Amino acid sequence: MNKKCINLPIVFHFHQPVDNFSWVFEDVHKKSYDPLIDYIYQFPEVKITLHFSGNLLEWLIENKPKFIDKLKIMANRGQIEIMGGGYYEPIFSIIPYRDKIAQMKKLSDLIKREFDLDVKGAWLSERVWEPNYPSFLNDVGLKYVIVDDNHFRSTGITEEDTLYS
Repeated sequence: MNKKCINLPIVFHFHQPVDNFSWVFEDVHKKSYDPLIDYIYQFPEVKITLHFSGNLLEWLIENKPKFIDKLKIMANRGQIEIMGGGYYEPIFSIIPYRDKIAQMKKLSDLIKREFDLDVKGAWLSERVWEPNYPSFLNDVGLKYVIVDDNHFRSTGITEEDTLYS
């Protein structure tokens, strides 16, 4: 039997609102982030993509160095990619161009500094997409975004013509 290899992108989105309570950060790290990464860490052949909002990543760097060290090991062995996006999870369509660029660069710079990873893709806050997004995403050197399939269906593409048919 011929085995066929397929790529299945798996992206985990880690977010906490700016100025959320410390105990919430602790709780979600303990119940969600840490167990997930601990489990996937055991399987170096499993590759995943992660996205962190900038404020959450800062909190993890300051408060969970063992967690960050584990992510660094995973990055070094090619197990994870970390996506960029807006540092504070902004809705890009309502902020000025200069702020879009500044937020994207701020998060990309933090990821590069901490993990020595070049950011290739962007997470879009609240799944908002506008036709002008490719221009500023290109201006910060990004290669891809994840777009909600509802955006395709709103252009007339039927559900049968999507991945879920």
